[in-house]
Amino acid sequence: MPPIDSKNRKSKRGVATIRFKKEISTEIEIFASADRIWQILMDFAAYPNWNPYINEISGEAKVGSKIKVNMKPEWERKGVTLHPRIIRLEPRKELTWKGSFFFPGLLDGEHSLILEEISGHKVRLIQKEIFNGIAIPIISTSWSIEKGTVRSFGDMNNALKKRAERVK
Repeated sequence: MPPIDSKNRKSKRGVATIRFKKEISTEIEIFASADRIWQILMDFAAYPNWNPYINEISGEAKVGSKIKVNMKPEWERKGVTLHPRIIRLEPRKELTWKGSFFFPGLLDGEHSLILEEISGHKVRLIQKEIFNGIAIPIISTSWSIEKGTVRSFGDMNNALKKRAERVK
C-alpha cells in the first residue's frame, strides 16, 4: 500500500484517516480606524450598496442570534442563502457565525471577520472560513471552489477597504 501523505489525509499504522476540515483565509490592510471598519461591518442594511460577495445580512447582531446571509460566491451563480448563528461578537475585533449547508455535519462553515489594530488608523482585516464535515474530502479536490472563495473574499475585502478609506 503506498504511503498516504496528501493534505487531506494522514497515515497512522497504515490506516488512512480522512481529515474533515479545510480553512480558507485572506487578509488586507485598511487605512481607517477599527471603529470606522466595525461600523461598516455592523451596518447589515447597507451591505447591498457595497459588498459584492455578501449582498444581504439580516437579523440581530448578538451572540446566539440566528441571522440570514445571502452571498454570491464566485463558484455559485445563483447565490447561496444560509441561516447561521452568531457564535462570537467582540466589538471592533471579531464577528463570527457558524452554519451548515443542507444539514449539520455534511458541510459546516465558520465564517470570521477579524480586525487586528496595527495603529490608530491602520487595521488588518482577516476574513476566513473554516469548513468541517463529511463533504470536505470531495470539496477539497475542487480547486475552483477554493480559488473562487479566495477571490470572493478578496472582492469583499477590497470593497470594504475602499468604503472605509473613503473620506466622509
